[in-house]
Amino acid sequence: MKSFINKGIHEVLKLARKPVSCSIVEKTAYLNRAAEVQCEIKDWLGPTDYDKVGLGQNCNASWYLKVTENKRASYPFDWLFTTPEIIEDILSDNFEAFLDKSQLIPHGLDAGHERYHDWLFGHRNPASSDADLEFLRRCVARWNELIQSQKPILFVTVVLNEFDKRKRWREGFSKQFELPTAQTLKDFESMMNRISAINPNCKFLFIEQYTEESFKLSTEATTENAFWLKFSAIDKNTGVQYLNNVDDAVIKTVLKGL
Repeated sequence: MKSFINKGIHEVLKLARKPVSCSIVEKTAYLNRAAEVQCEIKDWLGPTDYDKVGLGQNCNASWYLKVTENKRASYPFDWLFTTPEIIEDILSDNFEAFLDKSQLIPHGLDAGHERYHDWLFGHRNPASSDADLEFLRRCVARWNELIQSQKPILFVTVVLNEFDKRKRWREGFSKQFELPTAQTLKDFESMMNRISAINPNCKFLFIEQYTEESFKLSTEATTENAFWLKFSAIDKNTGVQYLNNVDDAVIKTVLKGL
């Protein structure tokens, strides 16, 4: 039901607006650049087969991992508002506070958390739904099993630096964690180190997201374990997916087949 509602909202938003247009020549150039970046990422990953896991910072990462057939299973940071500090805190007590029902805030189809964010959970309400809470518990168990297995994992994060365009994201930081601004790779180093201390066979792909700008798709930084990509889309993003078919095709091309 929730998936149906979210899909319906997306289609209504697409119909209720005039999309930014681009020429066939421009679209071809954008998709060619996306294919080049895909090759760069594949070269960085090498021949190893990685499990792909979304780390937020909103629902985009999980959505596009799913539609590009990279998502093999659900994990606890899917469909969440996150920051590196929030993730570290959640991991520090092995999800105990995260799963504490007394700290959850019901919001209809969604839910917040008294410690982390007023709207932490997107598209699920573990505060009111025992089924949603049990789903999260299974996700946590699956996370612990995967990360302790020492299997190679590629963690994918969509980095939100456009807080002015993300009202719910921005206004939800009224708890113990501050709204992050102008995030760079350095801001994620501590989180990466914490995860890699448990499983050193991890890599981290970051997609710094901008919208309603001139097209840009560029590799901003690479290390042995981290790849930072900047994507400026020509049109809007709902927080789950891109409204413009061109932007949607670009990000799918980047992620397809990783």
